[in-house]
Amino acid sequence: MSAQHSKSAPSPRRWPLHCSPRLSGGAKSPSTTPLAKLLPPGTNVPSFNGIHITVGNIVTHTSGLPSFPWRTTDLSNPYARLTEGDLLDTLAKTQLKRAPGSQREYSNFALMVLSYALAKRSGRDFETLLRERLLSPLGMDDTFIVTRPSAVRVAEGHFSNGRPTGPWDVRVDLAGAGGVRATLLDMVRYLASAIGNESRSHAPIWSMQPPIVWRTVRDTFTEVVVVELRETTRPCAPRRFERAPRPDGSGRPVSI
Repeated sequence: MSAQHSKSAPSPRRWPLHCSPRLSGGAKSPSTTPLAKLLPPGTNVPSFNGIHITVGNIVTHTSGLPSFPWRTTDLSNPYARLTEGDLLDTLAKTQLKRAPGSQREYSNFALMVLSYALAKRSGRDFETLLRERLLSPLGMDDTFIVTRPSAVRVAEGHFSNGRPTGPWDVRVDLAGAGGVRATLLDMVRYLASAIGNESRSHAPIWSMQPPIVWRTVRDTFTEVVVVELRETTRPCAPRRFERAPRPDGSGRPVSI
């Protein structure tokens, strides 16, 4: 799969949806919300012996929904022809083999259902909802699904054998399974919020104190930002930063 990058993010990635109170309407315990409550009325959602799938089951991959229940002949772009109707039809026909919450099994299908459900519940497309509730508040301005910011360039992805490949195409409301494209620095902002450093998510990445520490590793051809997570039980000491020389003569703050 491919990712995106801008001039400020040399090592981009794509990331899947993780539910938060921001996206689920501010509920204090969104993880216990039944999936059926977020979907349009009349949507058939499978259950197991009266145990229903919750949002928490989906984001922890314990919903019992299969990962990829469709047949496809195009493994290089498997979701390109998948419609919302296909998604709901497959959901209605799925029979759970075990109780939700009883066993972990990764599921792209489940995350697609969740992003679809959140979009329909909000009355907006998933990209608009994501930007309003999560991306803009965290300053993740280079993250997108289909509407690419002008400053962000598309990086070419490659298979393990070195052959180039393009990004997968996913309809906007089904983009919960890897359809969100982010730069590395935006991912660090997301990580800062996820571990409780949300007040600093708008700050420059190099100004963040532990448990987030970042440094630059360089060789002749590449420059990689390494993010380290450190647990600490003592107050964070002030940190110094230097600018490491780069081939173009510019510098980048590096933790020392």
